[in-house]
Amino acid sequence: MVERLNKEPDIRENEAFENWGGTVQTTLDHLLYAPKTVEEVQKFVESAKAADKSVRCNGFCHSWSSIFGDNQQYQISLLTKKLIKSRLTFQDCLDKAAKLKKTELNQIEVVGKDEATGKGLIRLGAATLNAQFLNWTNQQLSSGVEELWALPLNVIMIEITFAGSNAPICHGAGINTQTLSDLVYELEYIDCNGKLQKFKADSDSSKLLMQSASGCFGLLGVVTHLTLKADPMTYAHFTTFKEDILEAVPYPSDYDSQINGSQLPREVKKAYSKMSLQDKQQAFAKFAQRCEESYYSEFFWFPFQSKSYVLAWKNDANKSDAVGNHLSSKLSEIGSAAIQAIMTTAQNLIPKDKRQKLEVLTAKVFGTLAMAQLKTYDTSVQLMEALHFRRGIQNFEVLDMEVEIPLPKLANGSIDWSIAHKAWWDVIMRVYEIKKKDNRAPMKVALEMRVVGLSEVTLSPFRVNQCDSQSDIGAFCSIEVLTIGANHCTYESKDEYLKEWETFCQDIFERWCKYRDYNGNIIYPRPHFAKQWEFLKYVHPETKVSQDIKTYLKNTVLKERIPQFRNDLEEIAKQSNPPFSFEDMKKRFHNQTLSEFLFSE
Repeated sequence: MVERLNKEPDIRENEAFENWGGTVQTTLDHLLYAPKTVEEVQKFVESAKAADKSVRCNGFCHSWSSIFGDNQQYQISLLTKKLIKSRLTFQDCLDKAAKLKKTELNQIEVVGKDEATGKGLIRLGAATLNAQFLNWTNQQLSSGVEELWALPLNVIMIEITFAGSNAPICHGAGINTQTLSDLVYELEYIDCNGKLQKFKADSDSSKLLMQSASGCFGLLGVVTHLTLKADPMTYAHFTTFKEDILEAVPYPSDYDSQINGSQLPREVKKAYSKMSLQDKQQAFAKFAQRCEESYYSEFFWFPFQSKSYVLAWKNDANKSDAVGNHLSSKLSEIGSAAIQAIMTTAQNLIPKDKRQKLEVLTAKVFGTLAMAQLKTYDTSVQLMEALHFRRGIQNFEVLDMEVEIPLPKLANGSIDWSIAHKAWWDVIMRVYEIKKKDNRAPMKVALEMRVVGLSEVTLSPFRVNQCDSQSDIGAFCSIEVLTIGANHCTYESKDEYLKEWETFCQDIFERWCKYRDYNGNIIYPRPHFAKQWEFLKYVHPETKVSQDIKTYLKNTVLKERIPQFRNDLEEIAKQSNPPFSFEDMKKRFHNQTLSEFLFSE
């Protein structure tokens, strides 16, 4: 799959590029595919400097926002074009990952321990796939190695590279865990002059600077290796459930007066009317317990379904109880791709002028098929297997908006979980409102929600900032809405499809921005930077003044963090050996979106 080491670098001129979700299309002046050595990356950056071009990178291209290279600039793809475009089952991906030729940029090695914490230090090449790391952990288990290490958190998809999942600062899950960027101990990167640099968090001052360096969107340089802090291998008691939607995520008591006038299904209203105060309190208590006591908790609702899919598992199983390596069969993995194929084929058989009118039906069919192919579990597996629980999702292209909503504490010190309930049910009620009014279904795939702990990374959306100071933030509600990818839509106009989706996202985002803590203080949601967010506008819940999302982030959410971020990167540039210019760094590794977001006044 990977080219032989003795071949010339695969550099293509005027190369068309499209990301996984079909939201970014560019033509790149030069694109380097799958570099095999640090020297190849250095020479490519040097050539970009000589041509006065910027350099950006991509991994599996599984980001929806404009964090890639601009038109007629340079870009490095950490993977081959063939691998990026392939559609593999989970086992196929593991098999192919095992056969990837070892290069400088995809190797895994334990390099020691962090003396301060006792955590293992694992050095990963930037191009290392999560599939390779999962294979590595299973090989460690079977080889009888005395000290076994695992990451405490990870992205779900095994196709994604470690550099690609770390750069946007947003990947994490679990109330007691942070983000991947919080785990970074050392970065190795190529600077704006093509020099190899290393930055390690081994002192109090460097640890503070690493809070900006570890999650910098690739602006410091082209990362070649990351060293991450790992925990001793543990085993998950992996449990999942299919529950009534009123039981999985309780309907907010603040919304009691709205339910009868809502467009929720009659059976939902009837079931809610029969719930006693004690029933409601028990549902609230169970939700809070799952979020607070589970190592990992996540909730799914598929369009127009009466049940939700819930993951709530603990990391307390015994090694002797762990069974097998993989949670799903090849047949169930194929299900995800099969659903999309069925949906697309069925819609193509419908006359174009009737497709939009029947989209509620197709969304219902999707929801039914999705729930049917999801399995329930009560088993024990090694931690990395549990973190990669969803299989085959890389074969289902979607549009995706995700927002991180701060969850403040109540007067008694407990987290106000009602904010998460409102965020969840505001989406469900809006979906049914649109169905009733327009017979449309802009959210055709899923609503997902998980709980994430507080981050220390400077620009992380999970960090508590000055704007949050009036509320005591205890965790974040990470919530997202997904629909079928624009490249697979069956509307006559792709632009019309995208406009409908973006209108829906804006509507939902405005609802999420209206929440307050128990003292009446405004809560400030922020976007997941790798998902769709650039088209959003923030509407202030009191003044109703609207501003674009980048202005909102610069002037409110990250008001004190962006200057800190710039100062930290400038200090790292000065301390480097040899030093490099902060201005040259910006020029070499920026793109338009990041410049507007982080470097414009």
